[in-house]
Amino acid sequence: AADPEAAKKGFIPNDKRILHATKLLKKDTVQTLRFMAPKTPGEYPFLCSYPGHWTIMKGVMIVK
Repeated sequence: AADPEAAKKGFIPNDKRILHATKLLKKDTVQTLRFMAPKTPGEYPFLCSYPGHWTIMKGVMIVK
């Protein structure tokens, strides 16, 4: 079910798999997210959690 408080939370779900997030950005703005990559090698998916955006705004960070 959809979270009725999602907009107030910036559309960031309460999920332990979410390690980092940015605030919602207005069109043509930029925000840099800096963090230490996990020490464990592997593939770490990322996506935009704004409704409907995840279908094209997603990728995988590869840690070797």
